[in-house]
Amino acid sequence: MSGTIVRRIYDTAGTSTLVIPQGVSRIRVTGAPAAGGGGGGSGGAAGRLDANGAGGGGGGAGGQAGGSVYPTGPFVLPVTPGHSLSIVVGAGGAGGSAGSAGNDGNNGSPGAFSSITNSTTAVLLYKWQIGTIGGAGGTAGHKGNQGTTGGGATGGSGGSITTSGGAGYGYTGSFGAAAAPIAGGDGGGVNVNGSGTATTQAPTATLGVSAGVPSTVAGSNGGIKDGTVAGGGGGGGPGGTAGFGWEWPLNSSTPSSTQGLGGAGGNGGAASASGTATAGSVGSAGNTGAFGRGGGGGGGGGGGGASNTGTNGAGAAGGAGGAGSPGLVVIEWVTG
Repeated sequence: MSGTIVRRIYDTAGTSTLVIPQGVSRIRVTGAPAAGGGGGGSGGAAGRLDANGAGGGGGGAGGQAGGSVYPTGPFVLPVTPGHSLSIVVGAGGAGGSAGSAGNDGNNGSPGAFSSITNSTTAVLLYKWQIGTIGGAGGTAGHKGNQGTTGGGATGGSGGSITTSGGAGYGYTGSFGAAAAPIAGGDGGGVNVNGSGTATTQAPTATLGVSAGVPSTVAGSNGGIKDGTVAGGGGGGGPGGTAGFGWEWPLNSSTPSSTQGLGGAGGNGGAASASGTATAGSVGSAGNTGAFGRGGGGGGGGGGGGASNTGTNGAGAAGGAGGAGSPGLVVIEWVTG
């Protein structure tokens, strides 16, 4: 078919109106629903206060990323010149709220549908159904063990496409046992001073959604121990990073590496045998998705350091999940 192709791109959540030009009897449409919001990171636990050997608090798990979406189409639809079309672009799912210290994060919300309706005749022409589910919230940290197993409890890992969080090292208690390291949490490797080491998982494709790039979020640090009697807090796990949606330019803008990126986990607090242990640090919020990407999961909060005869460190809250990408509607027709 000869002529000039006219394209209208709608990629901002809301409702728009298009009047069909004279001479146009059919349109070609492509679109997608909105993506899901990321789950909120959970809070880390407080360190223990115990004269017999105290464990640091566990870091909270990062929230999972929201599900990404990819356009379907094109579909050819008959239209009438002069009729008005109502174009709805679905809003991205809201990110889940963060968990407070010692509490789970909350799930993200699913994305909304996108649609095209002939408002002149009140006939629905096409609907891209409700978008992908939101990401699950992270699981809260727990207090470390007492007595001879004075290590920090588990600090959760992030979503499926992410780096691993650093974990604090706890140490055995003061009952005459040798000072043997006990991992304060899962995630990256940690040296005896509690430094986190980031590791990277390969991206994977699930449920027909293309894989994302590996997250660039560094592992969080575990808290420093104090002697053989007080364990440092576990580092919070980073939030999951969303997979790819559509990766082509729209309205003069292009995807960036931070869209849908998970938030960093908070660092674990340092222990203090007889003084005031350090609190964990708050997890970072997940980044908003765009171009079909789900919202990034929030980072988990760091666990607090332990103390024997002083003051234990508080756990920290996680970070909120990021909102998902709005949907997309592209309408094309030929003139001339």
